[in-house]
Amino acid sequence: MEGKFCVYHEGVPAVAKCRKCHKLVCRDCVIYDDHDGTAFCSEECYEKYHHFKSRYNEEPKTSKRTIIGQILLLVGAVVLVVVAIKLGAARNVPFFVKLNKKLSGGGPPPQGQLEEPAPAPSRR
Repeated sequence: MEGKFCVYHEGVPAVAKCRKCHKLVCRDCVIYDDHDGTAFCSEECYEKYHHFKSRYNEEPKTSKRTIIGQILLLVGAVVLVVVAIKLGAARNVPFFVKLNKKLSGGGPPPQGQLEEPAPAPSRR
């Protein structure tokens, strides 16, 4: 940290930068983490950083409310897609008309299963 000085001691060269607030500190001010050697400028920054880190590393809690919300969101999305396809088909948008026929089983019958034409009415 050549040319940089401690924020708490004027003219004293800095040896580290605080992990939390990024202040430069000298050898007398720096507080090192025992586990990984991370540098901090104060006990307050040390505590705040570790509080954040412990909350960040916790497993997310999945509640019934969250699961129900996700299911409702998925159902809503499916309904929205179906409505969009039906509206597009009703307005004769070619893409939606084709998609609607495929999804609803419409369209021409499979080969070999052609419907017989109705007999012509007889004249008497």
